[in-house]
Amino acid sequence: MSYNGYTNYATWRICLEWIDGNEEMYSEMIRGCGTGDSIDIIKDSIEEALMYDCEEGSTAYSYALAFLDTVDWYEVVEQVDNWYAENFCSYCGESKEYNETHCSKECARKEKADYMEA
Repeated sequence: MSYNGYTNYATWRICLEWIDGNEEMYSEMIRGCGTGDSIDIIKDSIEEALMYDCEEGSTAYSYALAFLDTVDWYEVVEQVDNWYAENFCSYCGESKEYNETHCSKECARKEKADYMEA
């Protein structure tokens, strides 16, 4: 059953509370490169944060881990990818203006030149 446009409640809740606007998480994922790595980075970061909030092995911790098992992590990564594309240059990764594809005309020219050479 879908929830607020997401696969399920757990996926929506993770995106809402842990992903949306969390630039530290985005930076970690970008360094991870690749969907599989990105999923592991997100899951590990959230599980690590849970250890600060809940005692490992406690009932609350086991419920939290069971909740995380129902998250569609591919959808979470897609959400992060979309946010990244909206906020960072597709060539160099620097921040950019909304609705622009590059941070500068120079980056746009460089990317086009690289494409033409390939």
